[in-house]
Parts: sequence; structure tokens; C-alpha cells
Amino acid sequence: MKKLSLLITGIIAATLLLAEQAKAEAPIFADGWYYTSISAPYQSQEDNSVWEISLAEDSFFDITDAWTPGDWFEVYDAGTLILNTPQVPYGGQSIWDDADTAWLDPAFSSGRVRLGAGTHYITIFDRALEDPNFGSTSAGLFTRLEPVPEPASLLLLGSGLIGLAALRKKTCS
Repeated sequence: MKKLSLLITGIIAATLLLAEQAKAEAPIFADGWYYTSISAPYQSQEDNSVWEISLAEDSFFDITDAWTPGDWFEVYDAGTLILNTPQVPYGGQSIWDDADTAWLDPAFSSGRVRLGAGTHYITIFDRALEDPNFGSTSAGLFTRLEPVPEPASLLLLGSGLIGLAALRKKTCS
């Protein structure tokens, strides 16, 4: 019984170590969300610039509207459309600088796309700025990169949890 408990503890410790290593190596803008703005007539981030992003491993690229709902975005990689966030109604409750709240709120347009390892050339366009009824000539948005969980770590974590459940069931009987 003591050997099984030590084995399960070792599996959990190894899983947590692997997960922390993957997190530490992932390219993340400013330790989380990165804020930028878009102004007409460009409709793309900053001064119509392209972000060059080099990834050692697959990562998720997330984008969400900021400030006031109404913006919707097209994200391109080297000129190819890779993400089109949903159009949402303009106006409503503003969220000034809380990207996590905007990400979870369906009133704000947001989206996620998986980028493979390698170099990507990202351009973001705000299509709301083309609408004369939009009522603004600039928009704020947040972006972030998050690592894609690797299957081996998830399998190891799942195995450890199944072992713990079996051990608990055995000790309760």
C-alpha cells in the first residue's frame, strides 16, 4: 500500500514538473495579455505593421476586443486569413482593461487559432472601423499566446488521477 502511494505521488510530481516546463518555454506576450490599438484609416494594429512571431512549439493565438463591444477582427498569417472573430453589436457595458473578463463575455468579439511551430507573420484588421455607423476611429484589443497542452502530459496526469481514484475507492471499502 505504501509503495502504491509513493508511486502515485511520483506520477503527480512528474506531471506537474512537465506542465511547468511547457509553460515556462511557451512564448507569452508580457506574461499574459498584450494590449494594442488600431486606428483608421489603417484598420490594422499599430501603424499597419506585421508581427513576426517565432514559435518553438504549437501555441494558441487568442484575441479579444477591449474597452467597448463592437469590434470584430480578421487575423492573417503571411496574407492568409486564419481567424475571423464574430461580429457583435456595438455599445453596451465597457470593460476598460480587463482582458480576461472581455475574453469570457459574449458581448465582446474574441477568437482562438492554433499556430504551429515556426515563424508566423501576423496582421490584424478591425472590420468595424470600416463601418461609418461604428462611431469610433480607433479600437483596442488584447492578444496572447498560450501553449497547446501536449498529449503525453495529459495522459500522465489522467493516469495519476485514475490511480488516486482507485486507491481512494479501495481504502473506503
